Amino acid sequence: MRRLFIILTALTMAIGWAPGAGALDWYMVLNFSVADPFSPNGALQSRLILGVDPAADDHFNNQWDTIALPAGPLQATFPHPEYPSSADYIAGSEWLWRDIRSNSQSSHTWNLDVFSDRFGTNTIVSWTFNTANNLCQHPSIRLIDTNRNITTEISPGGGSYAFPNGVDPTRLVVDFTQGVAAPPPAPPTNLWSPRHGKESILLSWSSLGDSDILGYHLFRRAAGQTAYTQITSQPVTTLSYMDGNLSPGETYFYKVTAVNTDGCSSGDSNEASVNLD
Repeated sequence: MRRLFIILTALTMAIGWAPGAGALDWYMVLNFSVADPFSPNGALQSRLILGVDPAADDHFNNQWDTIALPAGPLQATFPHPEYPSSADYIAGSEWLWRDIRSNSQSSHTWNLDVFSDRFGTNTIVSWTFNTANNLCQHPSIRLIDTNRNITTEISPGGGSYAFPNGVDPTRLVVDFTQGVAAPPPAPPTNLWSPRHGKESILLSWSSLGDSDILGYHLFRRAAGQTAYTQITSQPVTTLSYMDGNLSPGETYFYKVTAVNTDGCSSGDSNEASVNLD
């Protein structure tokens, strides 16, 4: 049986939030699972979401936090025992499913309580981590199992940690430190199009040749549009890019950024425009 959630009246606002959207600097999704032959995909599953945002605060916040009902064979919550004594306490808000904190401080700590009645088995927690605009700041994140005094480093590439289920909940701590900002690479220069066809555009640019450049990302908008869309899913490792499947007669605008090996992005290059005849 899946864990049930008590959703606040402000749930409409909460559902409108998507990880990575708005002003979120970073967020992490923690996925919990316990083997169970009678469950879909052979496992009980639950998840928690945490992150930091300049619009949030360190108290219960209707927009960023969602109350969880700890029930069922797999329970995972952010406990906040200080909330019941708060003047703005909302019934049940001492257990959260989503917990977004303010980023006004350089470090944050989240407590997690995890319990499963499937004794003799392990709970596995895996994570996906999106650093968003903080890649230049070398964040350090640790997952600490306080019951067993085990610390696991969390990397943006993902990972997992397993711990045995027992009669007492397991207290996990996520410890985040912002880190020291690294200088971004210099933006590419001289973005232009050497040639184009009816439905394709070849783009070329120059680089200052930083030794730690991983590659480049291209962004495009059509005439009449104001927002750019990233058109490269992975950094381009050359100084040119062919953009295809375009609309004949349309005018397109481009810019390019450099990305270093830390994942830190440069500012924008010059804007280049091309009209497809």
